[in-house]
Amino acid sequence: VVIVQDQWQGGGDCASSARDRSVARLFTETLGRLPGEATLADLSAKSGTVAGRRSAAAPILASAEARKRFIDAEYVRITGARPTVGSRDLWLTRLRAGRQPRALRAALYGTPAFRIRIGASTEAFVAGIYAAEQAGAVPQAALDLARQRTAAGATREQIAAELLGRTELVDAFVTRTFRIWWGRAPTAAERTTWRNRFAAGPEMAVLADLIAATPLR
Repeated sequence: VVIVQDQWQGGGDCASSARDRSVARLFTETLGRLPGEATLADLSAKSGTVAGRRSAAAPILASAEARKRFIDAEYVRITGARPTVGSRDLWLTRLRAGRQPRALRAALYGTPAFRIRIGASTEAFVAGIYAAEQAGAVPQAALDLARQRTAAGATREQIAAELLGRTELVDAFVTRTFRIWWGRAPTAAERTTWRNRFAAGPEMAVLADLIAATPLR
């Protein structure tokens, strides 16, 4: 492992072991950077077991640095624009206080920026969510739900929160997450297991478990 100014220098396979690669993946996916030499040595030593990998992942996922990166990424993914400093600070406070990442997604789907991006109709709203979540075609039941809730006076944010809890959207989230951490799509059994875990939440704790369960490679 080559370290220059307390950072790795080199390509994607710069780590000297599967444990080092596990730590590198954790840092690049959550923080967008590589760890320094001391951090690498410490976390690599812990990463030989599932419990050790969880103890490494959980505090990083809960860090302000990781949360800021997550907020920025979700804003760009859903609204097409980065958050203002005030918006980022607001969601940092909310996440720190225990609000779940799904609440951020629902709030962003309810913004004027998302409406402008995908169109004002209920059909465009629901289709936009399914497209952004990579969930495939919109089921008629989801569209019916959105129409009924709109007629009842629900806000777009409230409707988005309900839609994000639907099985196909949770499955899409599990599949995206698996591809990031496991490098493949989940099996049907894995999808069911992790769908139930994420549905029960809290999301970041479950994500730490999923990261910890990732086979070393």
